[in-house]
Amino acid sequence: MVTSIHNWFLDNDGRHWLLRFTHTIASFSVTIFSVMRFDTSLKHKVLHKPSPPVVMLTQTSPADIKMHNMATAVCLISGFHPDKLSVKWLKNWQPISSGVVTSPSVKEDNGTFSANSRLTVPTREWSNGAVYTCQVSHEPTHTNIVKNITTPSGRRHSSS
Repeated sequence: MVTSIHNWFLDNDGRHWLLRFTHTIASFSVTIFSVMRFDTSLKHKVLHKPSPPVVMLTQTSPADIKMHNMATAVCLISGFHPDKLSVKWLKNWQPISSGVVTSPSVKEDNGTFSANSRLTVPTREWSNGAVYTCQVSHEPTHTNIVKNITTPSGRRHSSS
């Protein structure tokens, strides 16, 4: 059977699509004309091109670190699609999980997703010159992004 679409148009009330098509059965050359109605209020899924994440790594101010006796690094992740993301934290290139909180992804108005991951550590650990790393992997775009914060002698230096 072969189906051919001849034309389609909105009906008079502007709420339904009318589709005129032909089913042809080749061995008998029988053609049937049909009209179908599709409600225009139906929502359709918009396909979104895979997008890699944009990653920024920030930390609390030295004054806040001193006041709370804790340091927090925040990995801000945005602009990725689809919603398949992995975030890992490392201290001196070794995986850590203590003090890590990663938020669920949120869908933005433009169809991409955003998330954040926080690492909180005591000041005495933060100030010992360790390198803290936020590693973000987005499998659909084969993207790996690594952001580091190094805190030698209590000073902050950020690199990407």
